[in-house]
Amino acid sequence: LARLPRGTARGFRFIGRDREERYYPFEALEAEAYRRAAFLATLGLAKGDRVALVVGEPHEFVLTLLGSIVGGFVPVPIFPRASFKNVESYVETLSHIVGISSARVAVCMEGNREVVTQLEGRVPCLEKVVTVESFFTGETPAFTPEAITPDDLCFLQFTSGSTATPKGVMVTHGNLRANAWAVMRDGART
Repeated sequence: LARLPRGTARGFRFIGRDREERYYPFEALEAEAYRRAAFLATLGLAKGDRVALVVGEPHEFVLTLLGSIVGGFVPVPIFPRASFKNVESYVETLSHIVGISSARVAVCMEGNREVVTQLEGRVPCLEKVVTVESFFTGETPAFTPEAITPDDLCFLQFTSGSTATPKGVMVTHGNLRANAWAVMRDGART
């Protein structure tokens, strides 16, 4: 998806790690989410399958998160390693989250692929590691997502692991909808 100029269409503006601005009107954001869902489906993912997201670039993270969700897959956001210290400790945490979430696929960036690929063979459920730079390219594959219900899992959110082993929380589409509704209804009063 090309960078779009400032316009009057409503959407989101992301500031990348390169300090460049990327603007996505809502329509382009939705189209890119469905496009990424189609690519993820080519990996044999089915509704409810987990996808670990180790993506630090803001627009790439959001687009891949939304692609996972609209495809019916369950994203597992994992913060990329921030420093060169404790690589083994980070890989242990990453292994724990990927393993306990049963993620079949990990999506990362070229810049952290070397760390994420250390999970291959180490975490039995992980079948494939792909990068956003090379995987979501080319002609969009045919894909029709399954219907999503409020009881379906939307994403898995793990604690940081800074004080204990990361623990996961299951957030359904219904949970997310109820939370958004509460913010819209009551947010202005607080």
